[in-house]
Amino acid sequence: MVLLGNYGISSPDSSPPSVLTNGIPRFRIDRAKQAAYSELLRRSKMSLPDLIRHVRGETRSDPRLNKALHIPDHLPSWKPYRYKDQWRNIVTHRVRPTWRNSFQEQKKPLRMTGRPYEL
Repeated sequence: MVLLGNYGISSPDSSPPSVLTNGIPRFRIDRAKQAAYSELLRRSKMSLPDLIRHVRGETRSDPRLNKALHIPDHLPSWKPYRYKDQWRNIVTHRVRPTWRNSFQEQKKPLRMTGRPYEL
């Protein structure tokens, strides 16, 4: 990321997103990237939302979160595709969830069923 270099911060090496522990993948936070971005926030005085927008590649002219999404209208399967209007709307305006007006009141907290593990 060029922005890191502008503030004298070297780009961190990639670290594996997960490790196997007894055959089970354990997903990890990339500590080197976390440290570099934290230092960037301190030095640049940039807000966290602005950093996230920068990392995602959002710009004023193209604020879409996922630039890889496109409308495949050149494919033969697109014409009969049932959800093409919804797809076009997501590509153009991103996902906009809708919520029910009311939710049931929760009388008591949910019981913890899992056990946290150490990293």
